[in-house]
Amino acid sequence: MLVNPAVDVTELTWRGLGAERRAAAERDGSFVLPSASAPDGRGYATQTRLITEARAHLLFTDVAGLAARGDPPALTAAGAAVPDVPVRVLVGARDEVVPPAVGRALRGALGGRVSVTEVADGDHRLSRDADVAEMCALVRGLLGGAGGRGAPGGGGEPALQSPGAT
Repeated sequence: MLVNPAVDVTELTWRGLGAERRAAAERDGSFVLPSASAPDGRGYATQTRLITEARAHLLFTDVAGLAARGDPPALTAAGAAVPDVPVRVLVGARDEVVPPAVGRALRGALGGRVSVTEVADGDHRLSRDADVAEMCALVRGLLGGAGGRGAPGGGGEPALQSPGAT
């Protein structure tokens, strides 16, 4: 079960800054990542070191176009064996921290038994009662609980599935 998975989001963030802001961030050692959900309403101060250190831990390749296009790129597992297990991904369509396209791209990268549920009015927190209920239903489905969504014989795939999800 993955909730707003931030797979390689540091690199997506970096590439989305643009050349001028990246140069300033390299010079200053930090940058502000704009976010209305930040406590000050402006954004989060981010160390440039976070980006450079995260490069040693990237999981997928070909993520460059995601920030610019907003659609799922052709992600590929970077040499890692992908187990054939059911995976449920829950994303908020209004998530400004982790683009929902990252979750959709995971479906293409992991293939097989991956289902993406996109909450139309969900943000990064996905903390409302309905969001938590959706998470619980997806987990019950993975565990084979009675009536759990996505479980074999448990009512099929999630009702809030994104277009084209499997």
